[in-house]
Amino acid sequence: MQRGHRSLFNDLFPDEIIPATQPKRKSRNPELHLLRNEYILTRYFYFARLAKAEKKTYAWVLENLEAETFLCQRTLINIIGNDSGILKKLRDAKPSIDTLRKQYPWLVWRNPVL
Repeated sequence: MQRGHRSLFNDLFPDEIIPATQPKRKSRNPELHLLRNEYILTRYFYFARLAKAEKKTYAWVLENLEAETFLCQRTLINIIGNDSGILKKLRDAKPSIDTLRKQYPWLVWRNPVL
């Protein structure tokens, strides 16, 4: 055994027991919630256009969204259904890939093969 190994353990886990308290329930920030939903709908719009161009299915779109957002498909469907106004704005605006790339520069935006 190495010297001082117990002191490292004891420093991390002291003998005193701290009583567990009920965590405060944090309320959702509506602005962040809206930004998250806008992001999800923008990606949905992109994946749907990509799916149409590459002859993929609706399930493919949801699978990609699920992998990217860590939300289950049922939650994603609820968000898409509840915030369809954002989706209509995207459909009417028809943003280019460059516009989407500027809005969310950390994401991969590839042009669909037409």
